[in-house]
Amino acid sequence: MSPSSTSAGSSVRRRKTGPRRPPGCAWPARTGASSRSSTTGDHGGDEEERHGVLRASAAGEGGSGPGARRDRGVRPGVRRLGGAEARLGRHVLPLVTQPPRPSYRDLRLWPSNPSTFKNCLESYSAEVQRVTRELLRAMAGNLGVRDPSDMTRLAATQAMRMNYYPRCPEPHADRVLGLSPHSDATGLTLLLQVGSVPGLQIRRNGRWLPVTPLPGALLANVGDVVEVFTSGKYKSVEHRAVVNPRQERMSIAAFHSGKYGTTYGPLEDVVRDQEPHYRSVSVEDFYKLVVSTKLDGKKIMDAMKIS
Repeated sequence: MSPSSTSAGSSVRRRKTGPRRPPGCAWPARTGASSRSSTTGDHGGDEEERHGVLRASAAGEGGSGPGARRDRGVRPGVRRLGGAEARLGRHVLPLVTQPPRPSYRDLRLWPSNPSTFKNCLESYSAEVQRVTRELLRAMAGNLGVRDPSDMTRLAATQAMRMNYYPRCPEPHADRVLGLSPHSDATGLTLLLQVGSVPGLQIRRNGRWLPVTPLPGALLANVGDVVEVFTSGKYKSVEHRAVVNPRQERMSIAAFHSGKYGTTYGPLEDVVRDQEPHYRSVSVEDFYKLVVSTKLDGKKIMDAMKIS
């Protein structure tokens, strides 16, 4: 998983210790990574058992989740797409998942249906966070960072978002986006694409390329903060989501970041005797920048660059 590679180069073995898996949940087990976007997969077990509970909540089965009111169609929202008007269609369920401290998250906001949802997501989120730490540790090694914790601290916190994209009948589908083009203002994002319906696209060399879902795999997206930490050696991925005219689509994203009270900036072991490409700011000031910046491409990174 070197900054110059674009394919999976190594795997992270699953540890024998850790939280026990509740019924209906699965562990992310084997990982690979790339400089931008990669998949982690081969979890083992039955696909329906692995993702049934999370899919049920994402889809709104049992009365909870972003798809619970899916009969109402796409969520209103208008953007400009290629000179034409584009409407946004997506329902979301955002949840703070890690660390498991009452001062950080409120379990009262978590869905109560299905009844196994909380235990399932609790264990799933912990394992996804573990995988994220291993990926960041591998990146630190590839970059020659002496203390891996300089990178793994970007997995200190986690928030999840369950996305439900209703089908959008033709001829409107070509004018509807599920999610506007942007890069994630995080360290690493691990995405589970539930089912086989495509919709995620990444921007590469000015073109939008579809990301084909792989059964049981996690997609690892490099976020803006990793780009800052590595002074551009790992670049964040600009991506978007499109809707399907015939099928609904679901995904579960896990966003990992550092703690408040710390600093985001290029690491000394990466920059060495070169000039850094990005400025250093407190985590608080970084997220003030995030909320004040329009969700559009990589505008946040433009603001972080040293001109």
